[in-house]
Order: sequence, then C-alpha cells, then structure tokens
Amino acid sequence: MSWLTFLTDTEVQRQPGWAELIDNLAQQRRVTRVASGEPTLWVTAERLPLFRPLFPQAANTPPVEVPETYEKDWVREDAVVEVVRGRLEGLGPTTSAAIAASLGFPVSSIESALAVLQAEGFAMRGQFTLGAAAEGEWCERRLLARIHRYTVKRLRAEIEPVEARDFLRFLFEWQRVTSEGRMEGPDAVGAILGQLEGFEAPASAWETEILPTESANTNQRGWTSSAWPDATCGRDLPDGRATRNETQHLCAAPRSSCSRDVTPASGHL
Repeated sequence: MSWLTFLTDTEVQRQPGWAELIDNLAQQRRVTRVASGEPTLWVTAERLPLFRPLFPQAANTPPVEVPETYEKDWVREDAVVEVVRGRLEGLGPTTSAAIAASLGFPVSSIESALAVLQAEGFAMRGQFTLGAAAEGEWCERRLLARIHRYTVKRLRAEIEPVEARDFLRFLFEWQRVTSEGRMEGPDAVGAILGQLEGFEAPASAWETEILPTESANTNQRGWTSSAWPDATCGRDLPDGRATRNETQHLCAAPRSSCSRDVTPASGHL
C-alpha cells in the first residue's frame, strides 16, 4: 500500500478481504483515511506528508503519527509527481484521466506530472492494451518490460512442441492407419492416394502394404472392390515408379476400359 501511495474506497471494496485488512491497519494507527470531499483515500502513515500539500483541509481519521524519518515538507508539484509515480508502479497500463479521477484532480495536473516522469525515463506512453483510448496509456518502464516478458512466455508456451508420442499418435490418425481412422467405401482408395500424392514407394508396396494399411476393406491385390477400378480410371494417381520430376498415370482397370492410354505398373494390372 505504501508502494501505491494510496488506495481509494472503491479499490478497497472491490477486492475481497481488503476492507478487513484496512480496518486492522487503521486500528494499529498505520493507515489513515484522508477525506476532502470525493474521493476518499486511504494513506499509510509514511506517505501522509505527500498528501498534506495536496489536501491541506482534509481530515485524517484516525489520526496517525508520521515516523520521523518520513517527515518532509513537499512542494505541491513534486508531491503530485511522487504520487503518480507510485500509482504507475502498481497499476500497470492506465490513463491520465483514470489517475486524475482517483485523486479528484484535473487531468492537466496529472499530464504535467506524467511528462516529468517520461523525461526521467520512468514512464512510457503508448497503446498497450486492446481497446486503448486514442490519447494513449501510461505505464512504468520496468513493469511494462515485465508484462512483455510474461506475454512472450505465455505465447511460447502455446506453441511448444508436443511430446514425440503425441506427434506419432497424430500421424497414425492423420495417415488413417488406426482402426478408427481407416476409410471404407468406393472413394476410400482415391482419397488415400490423393493424400499420398508425391510420395514415392515401390509399385508392389502400394498393393501389399500401403493401401491395405489405410483402407479397411482392401483385398490382397489392393482393390477395395471390383467397382473401384472403373470409378477411378482416368484419374491422376501416384505410380510406384514415379520420380520427383515425373508423373505417370495409373489406371486400375484393364487397358481396354480406360479412356486414355496409360502404362500401368508391370505385373499388377
């Protein structure tokens, strides 16, 4: 609380348990209530000299004794700067209007204090949150750097690489080699070959290993049924003999039933 320089009644009531803590501190004469119209502020005994030039007519309840080491006669302008400094250290990104409203001061006096802190390199001005006001926000430099580090850490955690076992589990599902992911029906082989387009493998492996692994109703020759060769005839399908720079058309039906002249893999058609 000494760090923030003060708390308003609204801030105390907003946080669970803070009202009881303030009451305990008031009973110990460690904090006092500075009342001079609106708003009402809670101030520690150590910070009370800062508020004497700001609220010279304010009543302090309960009365507190300021420690001797903290007694000082502040000039009003310097006191405003120190109060704003403390608020920036604890609030994070905020606006000059919000600080002015918490003190009941005109915005111009807070802007002057913020300009002094900016010249010191203590405060930075910008738009740091979504929906920030057009006039911008203010934040203490070190606190802003800490917020940035936490944000980067959170974003990096969202894109951290998964465990190898999770990645392999995904690959098995995506390549349709799990029992739940295997395809069925007349369109199964066409979809599988489309997914594997560009993948090179021996011609014999397509019928005996690759297609049976990914299609649930593939027979020993690699065809899902007698109807699928006619349905897929004429499509651009990968051939086991294709290279990186060449593409060949594979027709799964006899040469006489194809609509174009193709050269099937030897020994499989």
